[in-house]
Amino acid sequence: MRSLSLALVLAACGGASDDPAGDAPTSQPCVPADDSTPLVDATSWQLGATAVDGAGSWFVLAKQHDNVTDLVIADATGELSAPITGIANASGTTIATVNLDGKRCFAMHTFDEKFQFACEGGPAENPDLELGGKMSVVADGSTVHAFGQDFAAYHELRRTGGTWSQVEKFESSISKAEDAVISQGNVVSCFLSTGDNASIDTLSGDPVYGEGIATWCRLLPDGSSLGVLTDLGFTTFTGATLGNWQPTAVEVRPLAVGTRAGSPFAVIRRDDRVELQPLPTGTPTVLLTAGSDSVQAVIQGDRVILASLRSSFESGTTRYELIQSTRCME
Repeated sequence: MRSLSLALVLAACGGASDDPAGDAPTSQPCVPADDSTPLVDATSWQLGATAVDGAGSWFVLAKQHDNVTDLVIADATGELSAPITGIANASGTTIATVNLDGKRCFAMHTFDEKFQFACEGGPAENPDLELGGKMSVVADGSTVHAFGQDFAAYHELRRTGGTWSQVEKFESSISKAEDAVISQGNVVSCFLSTGDNASIDTLSGDPVYGEGIATWCRLLPDGSSLGVLTDLGFTTFTGATLGNWQPTAVEVRPLAVGTRAGSPFAVIRRDDRVELQPLPTGTPTVLLTAGSDSVQAVIQGDRVILASLRSSFESGTTRYELIQSTRCME
């Protein structure tokens, strides 16, 4: 198997985080399935991001051909749209997805931190602003909030009425965005502060700085409560403090997080398998074994959708397939 030649970073993998459709009950009963979609010939493909909406799962793929890279929106049927094309140097590309006004959209930057935003059908928006590092993007109505880094500090870009602007966070270097969600109708972002404290930004008033040193943070909105998961443990954000971490069995940043019937969980990769891990503790359920090292996950109602790319060399040509595995939560 030939290795892929681009280095993309998934910033936010959807699920319970930024897309309400991901948590909504689906109209059809869940049936476990493994499906593949052949991709058209190109020098290489790479899976940049996986998301879900009311119509099902969708993806942002990097298609490398003729020494340039196109960013393609696709679903289980194949390519749908290529709103960003002709990237000469796609190294360090970071992608974060969002559903905006019924459209499938994504934000991206490459190694030079030049920010772009695009939706299915295009064209791409180039606001001449910079955002680097891991990104999280949420839509609050028609307003888009993109969180990342600028000059190595936690930063926000905001799109209101079709116009992008910078929102100063007054954080010192080095601080970085980790996750963002809509909780109780409000935008909430989790970031690592200068001292690597998991901290909460509610976009109103001062941030709440957490206790202890963390390396990642995920948010789990559930009705009137907001769960916070880090490598320190799991807790519920009170609005005033962030601490009292309950130990968990989650050692690495989850592929996805969510809640079902009031019970929080995380989808994590352990060695050669992907598992559904109850929070704060509990017996995990194996969802997938011998999966790709770059597998991604999203949550839609009672199902977990796992996605990856598979390549094979046939008759002098490398062929690529988009692999989807649907697993049901009982």
